[in-house]
Amino acid sequence: MRQETDGVLVLEDSDLCRIPVRQKRANKGTYGPLLCIAGSEGMAGAAYLSALAAYRSGAGLVRILTPEVNRSILQIQLPEAIVESYDLETASMAAENPGEAFLVQQKGGITVSEEESPKVTERGQHLPLSLSHLEALLASCKAVVLGPGLGQSEYAAALVRETLRHCRVPLIADADALNLIARRPSLLALRKSPWIFTPHPGEMSRLTEHEIPEILCETRTIAESYRDHYGVTLCLKTDESIIADAESGKTYRNESGSPALAKAGSGDVLSGIIAGLLCLGMKPGEAAAFGAYLHGRAGQAAAERYSLHGILARDIADAVPSVMRAAAFGQLKGR
Repeated sequence: MRQETDGVLVLEDSDLCRIPVRQKRANKGTYGPLLCIAGSEGMAGAAYLSALAAYRSGAGLVRILTPEVNRSILQIQLPEAIVESYDLETASMAAENPGEAFLVQQKGGITVSEEESPKVTERGQHLPLSLSHLEALLASCKAVVLGPGLGQSEYAAALVRETLRHCRVPLIADADALNLIARRPSLLALRKSPWIFTPHPGEMSRLTEHEIPEILCETRTIAESYRDHYGVTLCLKTDESIIADAESGKTYRNESGSPALAKAGSGDVLSGIIAGLLCLGMKPGEAAAFGAYLHGRAGQAAAERYSLHGILARDIADAVPSVMRAAAFGQLKGR
């Protein structure tokens, strides 16, 4: 790692050796579970990519909370994950009063409701999930990923709000979670644990009301200002991403990466990589900085195999283990 004259820290390949090694007597619970609250109808891929990347970067156990319509897809594509689902149809009916006293898990579904007791409809028997149960789910995990492909429905907004309110572990907010927070900035006052935001310039514009050209020109200043004001670690994604660490006050600039990373799902992979590093025990700011660097190097490795044009987001996730292994033996090729 080197420090620039302006005080910014820049990671190098040799720094990847600082990623924690696996303990000899570890089990899946040592490095998990991670709770990934992601996906909506037609967006199962976002949940898949984030969870896959978390596994590839070190998570021992991943639980995905997603709409019922995504269950079969995710169980086929990623059988290693535990899939819990909620029923969108029921959710839409109950969203008239979102975020009240209870989240109710019904057969294949979670919805926001004031009801304490399960109901029976033509869809079958319903099983209740109180907010205390949600708190238990959140408390039992090492980290949370919130937002990839989640959508911006009333129910998604309620789910984001209740998750932010009850989360006590490190949380990564990405994609639609950031858009929903931008619509309701008061949610920022709910923070009770370290938060990592991973916005691209468009999402950052919605969070701050700065125009995108200004964000691209003043990336560091805007990222540090947001961190200092709200106390969240920020990974502001550009061609040289800025990571502003809320805990240490350090600022990193990421110089790894490739134009090949400009693909749908690449940001979902980044959220999963950061989550995987959190599950390994890294501090939030370091997980964000190392995750951004690892994401960039994995993108470069995938591009060498598939070309700048031909990679898919899943190729980035699949390249992570080889990059980590090569770094451990000092065999990474030059950037």
